[in-house]
Amino acid sequence: MKTINFLLLFLVMCFVVQSQQQKTVVNSVKKDTTIKFWVNGVCEMCKDRIEQTMKIRGVVKASWDIPSKELSLTYKPSVIGLNNIARRLADAGHDNQLKKAPDVAYKGLPACCKYRDIKKEPVLIEEDIVSKAQ
Repeated sequence: MKTINFLLLFLVMCFVVQSQQQKTVVNSVKKDTTIKFWVNGVCEMCKDRIEQTMKIRGVVKASWDIPSKELSLTYKPSVIGLNNIARRLADAGHDNQLKKAPDVAYKGLPACCKYRDIKKEPVLIEEDIVSKAQ
């Protein structure tokens, strides 16, 4: 009789421990995740497009900074994954940390948003400017 009681008690304890572990896993997946994500763009129109693209199920908050080209993103990993987010940004015409925009999507951007076509000016130091002036 003692053995049966001990086995029943042991099984109940195992069940309780197992259910506690499952609750912990479920709770950790439901938490919102915040990341910083590089997304290429140039102007206010890009900012609006990027932030509008992120108004989807699973994304809680999205804010893109023009100078740093960083998208601060809060999302629910249980609803949407980073690859899906990156694909949506690329389909909107914006290269990002995980995916390059298809050429068709990039070509559809307004002229002021063409970040691949921007030529970088060489940095001149004061001595170069003086020598060119002489």
